[in-house]
Amino acid sequence: MSKAQETILDASDSELNVYNEYLWPSEIVWREHYHWLKSKGYLLRPRYHPDWVPSWTGSTIFPYRFEDCQTAALVPFNLDAIRIADGKPVMLRLVDPPSISDELEIGRLVSSKDIHFGLSCSCAL
Repeated sequence: MSKAQETILDASDSELNVYNEYLWPSEIVWREHYHWLKSKGYLLRPRYHPDWVPSWTGSTIFPYRFEDCQTAALVPFNLDAIRIADGKPVMLRLVDPPSISDELEIGRLVSSKDIHFGLSCSCAL
């Protein structure tokens, strides 16, 4: 069992998790879907692998210098990943159930082949 599975923290535990050696509650869902997302072609950061052990364990190097010390705790619904097919970075989003129909409609709209965004488009959707 990994350290990530042994301890579930809440906001009052921030002193216990000063170096992010445990997953925050908002990160658990990503760990739970790691293999499913990989089977769909998306690779999450090593931190979210179910067997993750912090890479700085046993090191004298400051933990924040390690990539897997970086968390998604402050942005709980979004996470970056890599699309395995072409190695391109993507952003994944957990859909909030009350707004799922709106988010799905917006997602379909912006991913439609009927919509063309020119190279000069600099807006963020």
